Amino acid sequence: PEHPATTFMKTLQQLNEDDDPNLIRVNLHNIGMIEGSRTISMLSTTTTNNNHSKQEDDDDEENDDIFLLAKAIRYNETIQELDVSHNLIGSSGIGTLVFEGLIHNNSIKEINLSGNRLRLSGATAIGQWLLSSQCILEVLSLHQNQIGCEGVACLARGLKRAGCCVKELVLTKNQIGPHGAQELGAALRHNKSLKHIDLRHNRISDRGMAAIACALGGTSELSGSGEGGTTTMSPLSPQNHLEYDHGVNDHDNNYDCDDEHKYDESQYHLCYNTTLQILNVGFNKIGP
Repeated sequence: PEHPATTFMKTLQQLNEDDDPNLIRVNLHNIGMIEGSRTISMLSTTTTNNNHSKQEDDDDEENDDIFLLAKAIRYNETIQELDVSHNLIGSSGIGTLVFEGLIHNNSIKEINLSGNRLRLSGATAIGQWLLSSQCILEVLSLHQNQIGCEGVACLARGLKRAGCCVKELVLTKNQIGPHGAQELGAALRHNKSLKHIDLRHNRISDRGMAAIACALGGTSELSGSGEGGTTTMSPLSPQNHLEYDHGVNDHDNNYDCDDEHKYDESQYHLCYNTTLQILNVGFNKIGP
């Protein structure tokens, strides 16, 4: 297999070329990009140029791997899919990627940021990107990033934007709890693009599920079909028909989130989401 440094530098070279029409997908999954690191770019430079001085890298404060990637995608107009999953780029790393690159890009439709320890600060940056009028993102994967309920609140603001294009949202294993689900439910009342949401392993409990159900029509019909906690919906305005399997969910009355983030029903108006079609809610402590 190709050395990660070689893959990274080849990708940068492609991205910096004049809009190669063949460059639609960029896969940098698990290549070792780490928050604040220059490991990959330095490895590649050392491999290809023995006369290069390490001091030259040290003198350039903005020569870390993530900044180089952000700079490369900033004005690229051909790339549509970007996979930088499982690189531990961290909250400041995603901040660099968003504000130095993604927020200026108007071609990326799908991004996988799974397993990067983005946490609340990272979710805040992504929420800002979603608020941008240039953002045409359709698929956002944030599996296992510890964003919590506050992080979902930041994303929710972007999902409420009138021109939001996100169709698929993956939030598995993010510790969002019932309050995070309630924030998402509030966003669903305004969002007109989402068709698929994956919330597995988030302990949203009955309370969180109820908030989402209310956003889908308030008196939605529930039935015990589907596999692995998958809820399928037919958009029947003003009420969606839900089908979900609660067999992998055990009712839990003891789980709670920070009391500072209480559910405020007064902010919700009588509007319902009619576009969501698939909702994965397995392993969330939801009762029958």
